[in-house]
Amino acid sequence: MKLMIGSGAEAWMMADKLAAAHIPVLTGAENNIPAGFAALGQRQENAGLLRKAGVEVALIGNAGGGDEEAFNVRNLRQEAGNAVSYGMTWDDALRAVTLAPAEFFGAGDRVGSLQPGREGNVVVWSLLIERYRNLPGTHNTPPP
Repeated sequence: MKLMIGSGAEAWMMADKLAAAHIPVLTGAENNIPAGFAALGQRQENAGLLRKAGVEVALIGNAGGGDEEAFNVRNLRQEAGNAVSYGMTWDDALRAVTLAPAEFFGAGDRVGSLQPGREGNVVVWSLLIERYRNLPGTHNTPPP
């Protein structure tokens, strides 16, 4: 059985232990206002601090605020941009919305990165991806 931390609002407090145990974290980068006592130590730097400690991170669209019912996938590029603003590298932020979640759920050999023989869609952005006003061009890649 593979263990993962969902939401992980305060995971940065245990980053070294999570890294040593190879436990990945699904979290966000937009919310620093605790929704309850379970997230009093929530920080926008959470994802960046986790990656600096060596924890594999997937950014999720609910900002890691604890509402697992509300995955707002439309906000992932904003989450990635905010994660970079709060200390995550661009490469880590891109991985956190592509290959990392695919690997967490056992699909990393099929999706999550652009490689021959893999399924996927490509979105080409003209400017930085975290800006809502940017419009993408799309090119579908059919499965092999």
